Amino acid sequence: MYQMKKNLRWSALKAGILVTLSLAVVFLVVLYTGTLSQMVTPTVHLQAQFQDVKGLRKGAPVWFHGMEVGSVKRIRLDPVYGTIVTLSIQKSTESFIRSNAQAEIVTMGLLGDKYVELNPGSSEAGPLSEGKMIEGQTPMELTDVVKASNKA
Repeated sequence: MYQMKKNLRWSALKAGILVTLSLAVVFLVVLYTGTLSQMVTPTVHLQAQFQDVKGLRKGAPVWFHGMEVGSVKRIRLDPVYGTIVTLSIQKSTESFIRSNAQAEIVTMGLLGDKYVELNPGSSEAGPLSEGKMIEGQTPMELTDVVKASNKA
């Protein structure tokens, strides 16, 4: 009888450890990737060239036709192109982006958070080829306008 209780306790302990470890792994995966939906949605990586990213950060959203379709994965400096921003977007969006597409850094709300708005390009242009750089536009901000007016 004692041996049977001991085996039952040991089995319950092993099951508890297994459940705890499983929940910890799921928690870490969700925490690391941001959201569970991003893990299961197929994505593609695009690169956009900017002269100045104006405070854009890694993880900022990417919008296309008013819908959030991805995020900024990486921002790096390049001696030829200036600043290169790697965008991770949903694969279903890729077919709408043409070779003359443009990316623009836009301010969200009054707090000044930045995001990338993708403009698809003209329908006459061909599809965006693998490895082609998207031209980026940095909008003029209030500080730029003040500096220009001071010079005038």
